[in-house]
Amino acid sequence: MPSPRQRRLTLSCAALAASILTLSCNRAITSSNDVGPALPIVVLPPVVVLRPSGPDPQVLEIHEGRKVTFINGDTRPRQIFGDVHPTHTGGACPEMNLGALQPGESREVVWSHTRYIICYYHDEAAPDIAAQQGVLVVY
Repeated sequence: MPSPRQRRLTLSCAALAASILTLSCNRAITSSNDVGPALPIVVLPPVVVLRPSGPDPQVLEIHEGRKVTFINGDTRPRQIFGDVHPTHTGGACPEMNLGALQPGESREVVWSHTRYIICYYHDEAAPDIAAQQGVLVVY
């Protein structure tokens, strides 16, 4: 079983890969070589759905100042807390200490960080199961 450090490294690598892919896609869309009119871009509010299989998406990138809505899409209560487990006080993202969310309940969090930061979180009922952990990349 991978250590918590190895899981964080894996999730950080996934977040970095997603960032690079996003930048590449944005560059391709806005290239001066594009033919035809530009398509309108619809920006939806970021949402994380807490499913029985884990957070969906597991890695989410947001800009600072954006709201993220966490929705409990499971049939059981979820308890979402930021790392470091079990104290939840050593992490750089105290906003991730959402506490209990009942089935169907949602909670919004505004990210006011003014620097690039990676926020790790987990379901308190399964803090060591990688599928129940998530990452928010704020830039």
